[in-house]
Amino acid sequence: DSLSNSLQIKDKIIIFKLLNSFVSSTTAIFKKLESQNIDKNLAHMVKGASGNLRFVKLYNLSIEFEKTMDNWSEEEHQRNKNTLISHLHELVKQIQRLNK
Repeated sequence: DSLSNSLQIKDKIIIFKLLNSFVSSTTAIFKKLESQNIDKNLAHMVKGASGNLRFVKLYNLSIEFEKTMDNWSEEEHQRNKNTLISHLHELVKQIQRLNK
């Protein structure tokens, strides 16, 4: 219900379609992260998807990454990549629990 209120959508079917679309988009993100570091396009993609669904923590993380990634060391790239993967995995798990 809090997501419904946040998105201002009352129809639960539409909300589940949006959530499942987000899960589908994470598949492409995970695939990219297997072979590359976070780049501005990827951070922007995550920012858009998370912003549309009011996933504020992930959205803010993406904004921070977009602003600071030019100055990251290789170690910071890896650490931030792992942070992003962790946040995405947690959201996917929560969405999958809702679908049960």
